[in-house]
Amino acid sequence: MVKSMNRFTFSPNVPQLIALADPQGDYNSDQEQVEYPLADGRILVLNTSEATRLNMLDLQIGETFWITKRVTPPESINFSSTTPPNLNRCERPSPQTL
Repeated sequence: MVKSMNRFTFSPNVPQLIALADPQGDYNSDQEQVEYPLADGRILVLNTSEATRLNMLDLQIGETFWITKRVTPPESINFSSTTPPNLNRCERPSPQTL
């Protein structure tokens, strides 16, 4: 279980730039959630549907991405990569050079 003081908190309708320390995450079957450690030490907790959409970004360790919690109906969490979509994985800059 994630301690609340280490848990990532959303600012409603405000995009936030974050990076995963481990893109695999840790699946919690009891709560049907995935916990992702962030590069800054916090934990991002997503339901399995949101985690599936995040995994579609194919993020690498330390690669930044935008996350936004939309609170206007329908409520949703949106993800977007900071890496241009036309770059192949081998052409992406390393997170240390960003």
